[in-house]
Amino acid sequence: MEYISIGRIVAVHGVAGRMILKHALGKRSKLDGVEAVFTKESTGSFIPWFLTATTASKSDETYIELDGITTREAASRLLGKEIWLKEEDFKRLAGKNAPISFLGYEVMDGGNLIGRVDEIIEMPYQLLCKVMWQGVEVLIPVNEEFLKGIDKKNKILHMELPDGLLDVYKS
Repeated sequence: MEYISIGRIVAVHGVAGRMILKHALGKRSKLDGVEAVFTKESTGSFIPWFLTATTASKSDETYIELDGITTREAASRLLGKEIWLKEEDFKRLAGKNAPISFLGYEVMDGGNLIGRVDEIIEMPYQLLCKVMWQGVEVLIPVNEEFLKGIDKKNKILHMELPDGLLDVYKS
């Protein structure tokens, strides 16, 4: 089973264990139809947390309540934890134009395959795609200048990368 990281627990709200999940789904979401969210305890080991209540707050925040978390202190132990969804839940909930929807897309530079997008990193003024290229992890900026097209059907990002960008990653 595949899991996709959607965000982090950023705050505790109130005294009854309610938490704020800051997510990158690209739209307001109550996480409808999601039975459980997951935290990653070690490589490949995911712990389920069953949702008891959710409320959409902002376009990037959802209030969540988890089974067994009923105090502020218990919720505080989850602060900063990365939250993951099952891939099928992610695909159903992610906004079609949300940057996180680029996960799994192939990055093409002209006619050259660079690699598959393994992670999306949203910086304050920059979106980066983490891609494995020739056995090396590279970060590719996604902006109007470099992104030339998106093929949603075939899951391809058509890019025109500046000369030398990938050379920085060669040993």
